[in-house]
Amino acid sequence: MKRAGIKTQKKQNDIYKKINTASLALIAIVIATVALIYTKPFVMPLIISLMIYMIIASAMRFMSNKFKMPRIFAASITFVFVAAAFVLLVILISNSISSFIADAYIYEHKISQTLAWLTTTAEQYGFQLNFSSLYNAAISLNIFDLVKNMGLSMVSIISYAALCFIFLIFFFLGEASFNMGNKRNLRIVHEIQNKISYYIIVKILISVVTAFVFWLVLAVFGVELALIFALIVFILNFIPNIGSIVATILPLPVMFLQFGLGPKFFIVLGLLIFVQFTFGNIAEPKVLGDGVDLHPIFILCALVFWTLVWGVAGAFLAIPLMVAIKIVLSKITPTKPLAEFMAGRF
Repeated sequence: MKRAGIKTQKKQNDIYKKINTASLALIAIVIATVALIYTKPFVMPLIISLMIYMIIASAMRFMSNKFKMPRIFAASITFVFVAAAFVLLVILISNSISSFIADAYIYEHKISQTLAWLTTTAEQYGFQLNFSSLYNAAISLNIFDLVKNMGLSMVSIISYAALCFIFLIFFFLGEASFNMGNKRNLRIVHEIQNKISYYIIVKILISVVTAFVFWLVLAVFGVELALIFALIVFILNFIPNIGSIVATILPLPVMFLQFGLGPKFFIVLGLLIFVQFTFGNIAEPKVLGDGVDLHPIFILCALVFWTLVWGVAGAFLAIPLMVAIKIVLSKITPTKPLAEFMAGRF
């Protein structure tokens, strides 16, 4: 009886310990979430610059090992390539914005024509529709206010980029001393760098090809703003699942203004859905394989969490952050089950 009582007491203590640990973990997560929200202006550029550093460091290490390049030479090539890609992206964005602003009045006229057509068509079937408030809202859009808001956004982006660049310099300055540290920690860091770099490079290549084919479909059928929509596809494809859906929906209003609900509208829509499905659901999973090693449900939960914490930027950073956290958890014995849980191996 005494032994049975001791065993029962021990089981109860174990249960209390588990409840206590779970409660402390929940409190820690809540505190960390609040801290991330309030430190967003500082921490988010830090994380972005850390991601960029990992990609550059992985590329430099690959060139040094594969082609026996001096580290300075490998660093110069990598920085030139990254800078060229950044400049090209800025040029494409600025040209797309200029094109949109130049054609804004044309779209205003088309909106008024479409609303008039909808009103006439509804009256033929005995319905009375009043789009006057919607039309007034459309024509009241001040193009100069739009340009001003875009300008403010660009200033914010430039300030974030400058802060990221400063952090990046400090990461590279501290790299030499870090490489002389603990070998086990160095292996973990290299594994995180390789996995995140592989994920981002594959994502960039898939997004470039998807955006190009997307643009090709729109351009062949003469859809206006094809280049802008292709650029949006490239950017939104970095947001898992939801990004591709939003990118496919965005051209629909312009297509409706141009083609109405005719056969051309549905042909283009079908082709766009086929492009996104082929690259997003067939090509990308085959190329990535188990490179991410996160369960789809967990990816969706991570996407929701980081979007709530850091907004749109959090949606872009959700997967790389979770990959890094999972690798670290898998290297610590007590947290290995949690890493397996993130991968869907319950």
